[in-house]
Amino acid sequence: MNDETRLRIRHTFDRLSTSGRVLTAIDRSLMEAFERLMHGLPELTDGKITLVNLCTEAGVSRAS
Repeated sequence: MNDETRLRIRHTFDRLSTSGRVLTAIDRSLMEAFERLMHGLPELTDGKITLVNLCTEAGVSRAS
């Protein structure tokens, strides 16, 4: 993933946080987990950006 893509994603996360919408703990967990995967710093998975890995890294079920 290139720097421009990372910047776009960070900007999107920032807009979500400041849009007046209340972010739940699950929202924040998923955003943090995605950033870890994006930066190649997985804690629990092989680091591939997949839905299963994202949920595992965030500690939430796929149903969330």
